[in-house]
Amino acid sequence: MKSDKAVLGFLAGLATGAILGILYAPSAGKETRIKIVEGAKEARDTATKTVKDLSKQAMELKDMAMDKLSNAESAVRDTLSHADSTAKQAEREIKQKTNI
Repeated sequence: MKSDKAVLGFLAGLATGAILGILYAPSAGKETRIKIVEGAKEARDTATKTVKDLSKQAMELKDMAMDKLSNAESAVRDTLSHADSTAKQAEREIKQKTNI
């Protein structure tokens, strides 16, 4: 969430700076409009790349989290299985020693 706001702030600042730079540059109206369109395309391309990069990072983090969760689940299952076996063995030993 925090990085999303930072990215949006960066993109807004980039777009604002590009537009102000173009508007205050000494150019003819047609040239200025062309520069604005080019600046908008660059901003769009930058935003698209940033979104793709963030999406890729999010998928990688999700995959890592799923792997860790799967490993933790396996470890818990193994521990429970071992505890169950140990409890059953202890029960058998107690029954054997007490002749129940």
